[in-house]
Amino acid sequence: MLLTSAIFEPAFLESNDLFVELYIPYGKDLDECVQWEPFVRTVHLPYSDINLAADDENVRRKSIDMVKDVTVQAARYPQARLMVLHPCGVFSFQGEEVGSYGHMIDSLRELADFMCDRGLMLSLENQVLRHPDLRVIAGCYCDEWLQLYKDVGRSNVNLTLDTSHAASAVAHEEKVKDRYKKLWEFMEHPDLIAHFHWSDARLQTNEAQWGDMHLVPGSGDLPRDFHRAIMQHRGSKLFEQKCSEAELAAGLEFVRSL
Repeated sequence: MLLTSAIFEPAFLESNDLFVELYIPYGKDLDECVQWEPFVRTVHLPYSDINLAADDENVRRKSIDMVKDVTVQAARYPQARLMVLHPCGVFSFQGEEVGSYGHMIDSLRELADFMCDRGLMLSLENQVLRHPDLRVIAGCYCDEWLQLYKDVGRSNVNLTLDTSHAASAVAHEEKVKDRYKKLWEFMEHPDLIAHFHWSDARLQTNEAQWGDMHLVPGSGDLPRDFHRAIMQHRGSKLFEQKCSEAELAAGLEFVRSL
Protein backbone atom coordinates (compact mmCIF):
# COMPACT_ATOMS: atom_id res chain seq x y z
CA MET A 1 0.00 0.00 0.00
CA LEU A 2 1.31 3.43 -1.02
CA LEU A 3 0.29 6.56 0.85
CA THR A 4 0.82 10.32 0.82
CA SER A 5 0.24 13.07 3.33
CA ALA A 6 -3.11 14.84 3.22
CA ILE A 7 -2.08 17.46 0.67
CA PHE A 8 -3.29 16.07 -2.67
CA GLU A 9 -6.74 16.19 -4.20
CA PRO A 10 -8.87 13.03 -3.87
CA ALA A 11 -9.06 12.69 -7.67
CA PHE A 12 -5.26 12.47 -7.84
CA LEU A 13 -5.21 9.88 -5.06
CA GLU A 14 -7.85 7.77 -6.78
CA SER A 15 -6.17 7.89 -10.18
CA ASN A 16 -2.84 6.78 -8.70
CA ASP A 17 -4.17 4.17 -6.26
CA LEU A 18 -2.92 6.11 -3.25
CA PHE A 19 -4.11 6.33 0.34
CA VAL A 20 -3.37 8.82 3.12
CA GLU A 21 -1.42 8.95 6.36
CA LEU A 22 -3.08 11.67 8.39
CA TYR A 23 -0.93 13.69 10.77
CA ILE A 24 -3.07 14.72 13.72
CA PRO A 25 -1.44 17.38 15.90
CA TYR A 26 -2.97 17.88 19.30
CA GLY A 27 -6.13 19.99 19.08
CA LYS A 28 -6.64 19.52 15.33
CA ASP A 29 -10.22 19.89 14.03
CA LEU A 30 -10.69 16.71 12.01
CA ASP A 31 -13.69 18.18 10.21
CA GLU A 32 -11.09 20.10 8.18
CA CYS A 33 -9.89 16.75 6.78
CA VAL A 34 -13.22 15.36 5.67
CA GLN A 35 -12.23 15.13 1.98
CA TRP A 36 -9.46 12.66 2.88
CA GLU A 37 -11.49 10.59 5.33
CA PRO A 38 -12.15 7.69 2.90
CA PHE A 39 -8.42 7.44 2.14
CA VAL A 40 -6.95 7.40 5.67
CA ARG A 41 -5.14 4.13 6.39
CA THR A 42 -2.45 5.20 8.90
CA VAL A 43 -2.23 7.98 11.48
CA HIS A 44 0.80 10.01 12.54
CA LEU A 45 0.48 10.95 16.19
CA PRO A 46 1.54 14.39 17.53
CA TYR A 47 5.12 15.21 18.46
CA SER A 48 5.24 18.96 19.04
CA ASP A 49 5.47 20.11 22.68
CA ILE A 50 5.72 16.50 23.85
CA ASN A 51 8.44 14.86 25.93
CA LEU A 52 7.69 11.29 26.95
CA ALA A 53 11.11 11.13 28.64
CA ALA A 54 10.60 14.22 30.79
CA ASP A 55 12.01 14.23 34.31
CA ASP A 56 9.23 16.66 35.19
CA GLU A 57 6.34 14.31 35.89
CA ASN A 58 3.74 16.93 35.01
CA VAL A 59 5.29 17.36 31.57
CA ARG A 60 5.51 13.60 31.06
CA ARG A 61 1.88 12.98 32.11
CA LYS A 62 0.65 15.81 29.89
CA SER A 63 2.62 14.37 26.97
CA ILE A 64 1.13 10.90 27.47
CA ASP A 65 -2.37 12.32 27.74
CA MET A 66 -1.93 14.33 24.52
CA VAL A 67 -0.99 11.19 22.60
CA LYS A 68 -3.86 9.24 24.14
CA ASP A 69 -6.36 11.97 23.27
CA VAL A 70 -5.33 11.93 19.62
CA THR A 71 -5.44 8.12 19.58
CA VAL A 72 -9.06 8.33 20.70
CA GLN A 73 -9.76 10.91 18.00
CA ALA A 74 -8.26 8.56 15.40
CA ALA A 75 -11.11 6.09 16.01
CA ARG A 76 -12.90 8.24 13.43
CA TYR A 77 -10.82 6.33 10.84
CA PRO A 78 -11.66 2.64 11.40
CA GLN A 79 -9.39 1.45 8.60
CA ALA A 80 -6.37 3.09 10.24
CA ARG A 81 -4.97 0.57 12.73
CA LEU A 82 -1.32 1.69 12.62
CA MET A 83 -0.37 4.66 14.80
CA VAL A 84 3.04 6.14 13.95
CA LEU A 85 4.90 7.89 16.76
CA HIS A 86 8.22 9.65 17.00
CA PRO A 87 9.58 8.22 20.28
CA CYS A 88 9.31 11.81 21.59
CA GLY A 89 12.08 11.31 24.11
CA VAL A 90 14.02 14.53 24.62
CA PHE A 91 17.00 13.96 26.91
CA SER A 92 18.62 17.38 26.67
CA PHE A 93 17.56 20.68 25.15
CA GLN A 94 20.04 23.48 24.47
CA GLY A 95 22.50 21.82 26.82
CA GLU A 96 20.09 21.32 29.72
CA GLU A 97 19.26 17.77 30.87
CA VAL A 98 15.48 17.40 30.75
CA GLY A 99 14.70 13.68 30.41
CA SER A 100 15.78 10.09 30.92
CA TYR A 101 15.57 6.86 28.95
CA GLY A 102 13.74 4.97 31.69
CA HIS A 103 10.94 7.52 31.80
CA MET A 104 10.52 7.28 28.04
CA ILE A 105 10.28 3.47 28.10
CA ASP A 106 7.65 3.65 30.84
CA SER A 107 5.67 6.15 28.79
CA LEU A 108 5.86 4.10 25.60
CA ARG A 109 4.78 0.93 27.41
CA GLU A 110 1.77 2.75 28.82
CA LEU A 111 0.84 4.05 25.39
CA ALA A 112 1.33 0.63 23.78
CA ASP A 113 -0.99 -0.94 26.36
CA PHE A 114 -3.55 1.82 25.79
CA MET A 115 -3.48 1.14 22.05
CA CYS A 116 -3.55 -2.63 22.48
CA ASP A 117 -6.85 -2.28 24.35
CA ARG A 118 -8.19 -0.60 21.20
CA GLY A 119 -6.79 -3.11 18.73
CA LEU A 120 -4.14 -0.70 17.45
CA MET A 121 -0.46 -1.07 16.55
CA LEU A 122 2.10 1.44 17.78
CA SER A 123 4.89 2.00 15.25
CA LEU A 124 8.06 3.72 16.47
CA GLU A 125 9.77 5.94 13.91
CA ASN A 126 13.51 6.58 13.83
CA GLN A 127 14.21 10.27 14.30
CA VAL A 128 16.22 12.91 12.48
CA LEU A 129 19.63 13.61 13.98
CA ARG A 130 19.95 17.23 15.10
CA HIS A 131 23.06 18.95 16.45
CA PRO A 132 23.55 17.96 20.12
CA ASP A 133 23.89 21.61 21.11
CA LEU A 134 20.24 21.94 20.09
CA ARG A 135 18.79 18.72 21.47
CA VAL A 136 19.54 15.08 22.16
CA ILE A 137 16.62 12.80 21.39
CA ALA A 138 15.86 9.09 21.25
CA GLY A 139 16.02 6.74 18.32
CA CYS A 140 18.19 8.55 15.77
CA TYR A 141 20.85 5.90 15.22
CA CYS A 142 19.96 2.42 14.03
CA ASP A 143 21.13 0.61 17.17
CA GLU A 144 19.19 3.05 19.39
CA TRP A 145 16.03 2.56 17.34
CA LEU A 146 16.24 -1.24 17.48
CA GLN A 147 17.03 -1.22 21.20
CA LEU A 148 14.03 1.01 21.80
CA TYR A 149 11.79 -1.60 20.20
CA LYS A 150 13.31 -4.36 22.34
CA ASP A 151 13.07 -2.40 25.57
CA VAL A 152 9.42 -1.42 25.10
CA GLY A 153 8.73 -5.12 24.66
CA ARG A 154 5.08 -5.09 23.65
CA SER A 155 3.51 -7.38 21.06
CA ASN A 156 1.61 -4.54 19.38
CA VAL A 157 4.75 -2.46 18.80
CA ASN A 158 6.70 -2.41 15.53
CA LEU A 159 8.93 0.01 13.63
CA THR A 160 8.57 2.73 11.01
CA LEU A 161 11.69 3.45 8.97
CA ASP A 162 12.05 7.05 7.83
CA THR A 163 14.74 6.94 5.15
CA SER A 164 15.44 10.68 5.25
CA HIS A 165 15.95 10.50 9.00
CA ALA A 166 18.23 7.49 8.52
CA ALA A 167 20.29 9.51 6.02
CA SER A 168 20.77 12.24 8.63
CA ALA A 169 22.17 9.66 11.06
CA VAL A 170 24.71 8.19 8.63
CA ALA A 171 25.75 11.42 6.88
CA HIS A 172 28.52 12.09 9.41
CA GLU A 173 30.60 9.12 8.31
CA GLU A 174 33.75 10.51 6.70
CA LYS A 175 33.74 8.17 3.69
CA VAL A 176 30.74 8.04 1.38
CA LYS A 177 30.98 4.24 1.12
CA ASP A 178 30.62 4.03 4.91
CA ARG A 179 27.53 6.22 4.77
CA TYR A 180 25.87 3.77 2.42
CA LYS A 181 27.00 0.80 4.52
CA LYS A 182 25.48 2.36 7.65
CA LEU A 183 22.28 3.16 5.75
CA TRP A 184 21.77 -0.53 4.97
CA GLU A 185 21.98 -1.35 8.69
CA PHE A 186 18.51 0.17 9.07
CA MET A 187 17.21 -2.68 6.87
CA GLU A 188 18.96 -5.52 8.69
CA HIS A 189 15.78 -6.52 10.55
CA PRO A 190 13.02 -6.11 7.96
CA ASP A 191 10.69 -8.35 9.97
CA LEU A 192 10.44 -5.64 12.65
CA ILE A 193 9.49 -2.92 10.15
CA ALA A 194 5.81 -2.50 9.31
CA HIS A 195 5.82 0.92 7.70
CA PHE A 196 8.07 3.33 5.80
CA HIS A 197 8.32 7.07 5.46
CA TRP A 198 9.94 6.87 2.05
CA SER A 199 12.09 9.75 0.88
CA ASP A 200 15.34 10.23 -0.95
CA ALA A 201 18.40 12.16 0.24
CA ARG A 202 21.91 13.03 -0.86
CA LEU A 203 24.76 11.24 0.90
CA GLN A 204 27.53 12.09 -1.56
CA THR A 205 27.46 15.64 -0.20
CA ASN A 206 27.11 16.89 3.38
CA GLU A 207 23.58 18.20 2.88
CA ALA A 208 21.98 15.58 5.11
CA GLN A 209 24.14 16.39 8.13
CA TRP A 210 21.88 17.63 10.94
CA GLY A 211 19.09 17.92 8.35
CA ASP A 212 16.03 16.21 6.94
CA MET A 213 15.97 16.35 3.15
CA HIS A 214 12.75 14.46 2.37
CA LEU A 215 13.32 14.37 -1.39
CA VAL A 216 10.96 12.54 -3.73
CA PRO A 217 12.27 8.99 -4.28
CA GLY A 218 14.49 8.89 -7.33
CA SER A 219 15.64 12.50 -7.02
CA GLY A 220 18.55 11.91 -4.61
CA ASP A 221 21.45 9.49 -4.48
CA LEU A 222 20.25 6.74 -2.16
CA PRO A 223 21.05 3.41 -3.86
CA ARG A 224 18.55 2.00 -6.32
CA ASP A 225 18.89 -1.37 -4.56
CA PHE A 226 17.91 0.29 -1.29
CA HIS A 227 14.78 1.73 -2.89
CA ARG A 228 14.05 -1.66 -4.45
CA ALA A 229 14.28 -3.38 -1.05
CA ILE A 230 11.69 -0.94 0.29
CA MET A 231 9.38 -1.39 -2.69
CA GLN A 232 9.55 -5.17 -2.31
CA HIS A 233 8.92 -5.05 1.44
CA ARG A 234 5.42 -6.03 2.53
CA GLY A 235 5.04 -2.92 4.72
CA SER A 236 3.01 0.14 3.85
CA LYS A 237 4.88 3.12 2.42
CA LEU A 238 4.27 6.82 2.83
CA PHE A 239 5.64 9.36 0.36
CA GLU A 240 6.34 12.10 2.88
CA GLN A 241 7.15 15.08 0.69
CA LYS A 242 5.63 18.49 0.21
CA CYS A 243 5.69 18.57 -3.56
CA SER A 244 3.54 19.02 -6.64
CA GLU A 245 1.43 16.33 -8.22
CA ALA A 246 3.85 16.22 -11.15
CA GLU A 247 6.82 15.66 -8.83
CA LEU A 248 5.05 12.89 -6.96
CA ALA A 249 3.95 11.31 -10.25
CA ALA A 250 7.63 11.15 -11.25
CA GLY A 251 8.42 9.50 -7.93
CA LEU A 252 5.68 6.96 -8.44
CA GLU A 253 7.00 6.16 -11.89
CA PHE A 254 10.45 5.62 -10.38
CA VAL A 255 9.37 3.29 -7.58
CA ARG A 256 7.09 1.27 -9.84
CA SER A 257 10.01 0.69 -12.19
CA LEU A 258 12.12 -0.94 -9.47
